[in-house]
Amino acid sequence: MSPRRLALVTAPRTGEAFESWVGRMARVNRCPPAEVATMMGLGLRGASADVRPPLFGVRSDDVVRRTVFAATGVPDERVDAMHLSVFEGVR
Repeated sequence: MSPRRLALVTAPRTGEAFESWVGRMARVNRCPPAEVATMMGLGLRGASADVRPPLFGVRSDDVVRRTVFAATGVPDERVDAMHLSVFEGVR
C-alpha cells in the first residue's frame, strides 16, 4: 500500500542528507522523525524512535523512491542525491 500524500512537505535543501530532511519534515509536521518516516512508508522497525533500518540514509532503492515520491512529491533523483551512496567511488 502506498503512503498518503503528506499535507505539510518541505523541499530538500541542496546537499542535505536524507536523515536531516526527515528531521526537518518532522519539525514542520510537529511529530517525531520516526513518525514522519513511517508516514512516508519507510517501514522503520522497532519500538524506539532511534532504531532505523541499516541502510536508512545510506542507500535508497525503488521502494524508498516510490514511497517518498508518493508521500512528498520529491522525485527519485532528489531522493538519491540525499543518500550517502552518491559518494560511492568518490575519492
